[in-house]
Amino acid sequence: MNRTRDYKDTDSNLQRVYDALSLQADECATKELKDDNALIGTAYVARDIKAIAEALGEDGLIRYIGYSYGTLLGATTAAMFPDSIGRMVLDGNINPTDYYYGL
Repeated sequence: MNRTRDYKDTDSNLQRVYDALSLQADECATKELKDDNALIGTAYVARDIKAIAEALGEDGLIRYIGYSYGTLLGATTAAMFPDSIGRMVLDGNINPTDYYYGL
């Protein structure tokens, strides 16, 4: 399977990217994967980040740099675990309201 980043920006290639991603979305929506998908999302990744920081066996503090979507993930992590943030840099912040409402 071709990776989407391997396509050039032509109309036919963009259509193939759209078709491939549509197929992937349809597969994720199947009954077999639907229950698994309930545990996927930004808050779950934030919990994973905290667990990784704790598993490193150092001081348990999160040191994080995020770009684009990573800024939303960093902000979510900081909101959920404010006492666990050591240092954080967020660059190229996205608007969380637009992201969550699909704008």
